[in-house]
Amino acid sequence: MKADATDRFYNVGTGKRTSLKELAEKIIQLTGTNQEIQYAPRSQATLVRNRIGCPKRAAEEIGFTADVSLEDGLKALIEWRKAHIGEVDSRRAKASA
Repeated sequence: MKADATDRFYNVGTGKRTSLKELAEKIIQLTGTNQEIQYAPRSQATLVRNRIGCPKRAAEEIGFTADVSLEDGLKALIEWRKAHIGEVDSRRAKASA
């Protein structure tokens, strides 16, 4: 995507609430994993339970409107990651070296 805007930050989402739990559950469903969601002890957990980004500025200033659902976006991300797993593993190995 190209725009004339510089030094600006935009929320490029739908503006709809999604909790971290809902996101984790959706990823588990789409990947078919049998992993359980692991919750951090309350003393280590963040106070943020969900985030809702307002996409109004992105629509007004750069013409962005979300046209991909959360589920479709996650499916595309999961497929992309599967296709690039070797590259991802290589980066991870370099980072831990």
